[in-house]
Amino acid sequence: MLEEIKPSNDLQRIITLKIAEIYKNIPFYLTVNADWRGRIYTQSFFLSYQGGDLSSALLNFYIT
Repeated sequence: MLEEIKPSNDLQRIITLKIAEIYKNIPFYLTVNADWRGRIYTQSFFLSYQGGDLSSALLNFYIT
């Protein structure tokens, strides 16, 4: 699947994978902002559930 990503996104793919590798065993929070319409936007660009297929696939939601 990683080979199917366009070459123009190579830098973003590398950074996203490095961030995911750093946080792979550490629980963390994604900070979000809400606008006046109630839409929620994540502050993180590389690792986000609203991002592309790679970044959303790397997230595993932790339920307490």
